[in-house]
Amino acid sequence: MIGNARRLHPRCRFSVASATDLDLDEACLIERAGLRPVAELRLPAEEYSGPGVVVMAERPG
Repeated sequence: MIGNARRLHPRCRFSVASATDLDLDEACLIERAGLRPVAELRLPAEEYSGPGVVVMAERPG
């Protein structure tokens, strides 16, 4: 996907990053996207993955 963006818009600068690198909690990321968190489910760590979080959000209004 990033390759297509770079090819279609060669004058623009694109970078790839992970939201998990940000020092923000999940609710803050959702609110910055203009959504309101309504439910949260925390999952325990498993053998091959760390703990997980499922957040349900809705658009205000």
